Amino acid sequence: MFVARSASEVLDEIRRMKGLGSDAALGDVFGVRQSTVSSWRARNSLPYEEIIAFCVREGISTDNLLLHQGPVRIIKEKIGDSGRPVTVTIEIDDLFTTRLMRELGERTVEWLAGESGLETARVEDIMAGQDLPTVDELESIADTLDVSMSWLAQRSTISSENWMFEFFKKGGKAVFPAEIFKAYLLAAENYIEKMQGLVKLSPELKADVITTACRVHMKETPNSTDVNVELIRYLLMLPR
Repeated sequence: MFVARSASEVLDEIRRMKGLGSDAALGDVFGVRQSTVSSWRARNSLPYEEIIAFCVREGISTDNLLLHQGPVRIIKEKIGDSGRPVTVTIEIDDLFTTRLMRELGERTVEWLAGESGLETARVEDIMAGQDLPTVDELESIADTLDVSMSWLAQRSTISSENWMFEFFKKGGKAVFPAEIFKAYLLAAENYIEKMQGLVKLSPELKADVITTACRVHMKETPNSTDVNVELIRYLLMLPR
């Protein structure tokens, strides 16, 4: 799963990459004082334009720097039927949030929060990939959506070739005209290729970019199938 790193984690990773021994030295890389770096850490906020410029300059993937990648485990200790403590371990893959959005369908985040007993802000963070659910939260969400925890957390039954198009279907009808969806998919892939690995997206993050591009396209130029590659470029560069 792709989960956003905290500001401190990103800054520590840059220090590790550059072999820097202090935040003062890190500040020199970005042309700021140590107090500014401390402020970034305290506010959990990053200067994304400078971070992206650093990645381009150093030839580093923005995804590798800004995101935790790969399956992530969530763990819970509980008392088993035998009365002894047992450990529950669930592995969450990189399509978790995609399956969650598919199952939510036309229903709202507020509905899911109310039915599952979670705070709306907490559900929003989980759906945005900003944080992982706990085992208890995953169980509540799965029960609310009437699916199993293992299915929601792990592999989808949708084939790798078709899942992205299926993602845009609701009630058997595509949300966007197929030609617009396919055009933006192609534009995104072409742009990623041009960036020579500096922009690497998981399928769900790519779907998020294409979804947003299609929505903007349909709102501003509903009768046009011409693709705005600059829109793709802008969306790919936004912090996820």
